[in-house]
Amino acid sequence: MSGNLKKPFSTFDVSGAISTAIPNLTRLQSSGDLYGWHLSKSNTTKHLINLTLNYNYFDNPGFIYGGTSINSRLLSHYIIWERTNIVTNFGLGFIAMGATPNDYYSDPEGRNYDFGPGVTINFGATMSKSNWKYLGIFYTFNLIWTQSTPRESTHHLHILWLNTEIPIFTTFFLNIGYGLYWRNSFYKFEEDQNRRNSVGRISVKYMFY
Repeated sequence: MSGNLKKPFSTFDVSGAISTAIPNLTRLQSSGDLYGWHLSKSNTTKHLINLTLNYNYFDNPGFIYGGTSINSRLLSHYIIWERTNIVTNFGLGFIAMGATPNDYYSDPEGRNYDFGPGVTINFGATMSKSNWKYLGIFYTFNLIWTQSTPRESTHHLHILWLNTEIPIFTTFFLNIGYGLYWRNSFYKFEEDQNRRNSVGRISVKYMFY
């Protein structure tokens, strides 16, 4: 919750995931702050709203999705014990253009995906102590209204992620995460489809000072 709220992209982050199997690139995400407003601030709480420009790409058996969106987020920071914090965010955004596969369609040029605008809703909460983020939960919902041929479909894409960090040393942590990805696709003239995939992840985190 830092950075210059009035200066676009004063805060910017990029993250990704690489697999040893095909596809090698399974996730790529970027987010940059556009503008923000402080709502309230005290010794134990802080609230602000900001606008972000986001790009998200996922490729796994649960679903394939790529899209650009503009999100508004309510960020809240609570100090509940000495050096223990809870940070929450609730976001609502507009997907300018998103794409995900169509289970039944392929055009002569090989396009087998639907694309169109949509909405995105997300929620996250992290409990931390100093640099140790020992518990986190995150959920994202994307809705795409198909504008490409054929137009008789809508797609609901969900991500639920749980995460914990285990401190090994003061600046070295073991990160363990578990996520669910699922897609519900609704077709006017074909049978609806539901895809689901779970992902486990173990990584390490080192803090530089």
